[in-house]
Amino acid sequence: HLCPSTGAILHPVEDVETYVEVAGQRVNVTRAEVAATKHFGEPGMKLLGFKAASSLQPHHRIFHSYFVHPNDKGITGSSALCQALIDKMIAERLMAIVRYTARRNAEPCLVALFPQTEEVDNDGVQTRSPGFHMVRLPWAEEIRQIEFPIAEKLELDPELVRAARAAVSAMRLDGFRPGCAENPVLQKHYAAVQALALGEDKPAETVDVLQPDLQALEAKTPLF
Repeated sequence: HLCPSTGAILHPVEDVETYVEVAGQRVNVTRAEVAATKHFGEPGMKLLGFKAASSLQPHHRIFHSYFVHPNDKGITGSSALCQALIDKMIAERLMAIVRYTARRNAEPCLVALFPQTEEVDNDGVQTRSPGFHMVRLPWAEEIRQIEFPIAEKLELDPELVRAARAAVSAMRLDGFRPGCAENPVLQKHYAAVQALALGEDKPAETVDVLQPDLQALEAKTPLF
């Protein structure tokens, strides 16, 4: 740092001050105080309470969820405690509201924890781990009330309504399930790795299942 008046070198701590304007006045704050304002607590979770699991609405899910599970190696007895909590929450159909801080100097947020029980197959192999699905909840400012005004005395042609309903019904994907489509980029990567490992001349052809079904779209063209 250089002084704009004298050109002297300024010490970053002793010669440079930081201030915040409050009610039109400058309030000097130290660097330690500025750093303290960014510290909201140690990383971790703090249980605030419980609500009915049905309280969570679809528009509350603004980010992907995480899966949280106990770790007996870090905290002895955490698995037994979490299992008792999971059983009780499932029986009462509750979700937990938690204050979550991901890391130091990170802003805390509110999350909902949904319990999940353990499942095993007929051979005793675990197919689903016990734990909680952690869903980040939005702040009040992140929820907007959107209104769609409708013109008064609006009358639609019944034939137009029927055609629109038929077009929407024709585009339904009732057989679609999350996870039914493979990532085409990853499949090409795996094929290239396999060809390199086996000394093949070129990677095997991969099918991109995300491409539109042209034959099906051609058959539904009259609807549009």
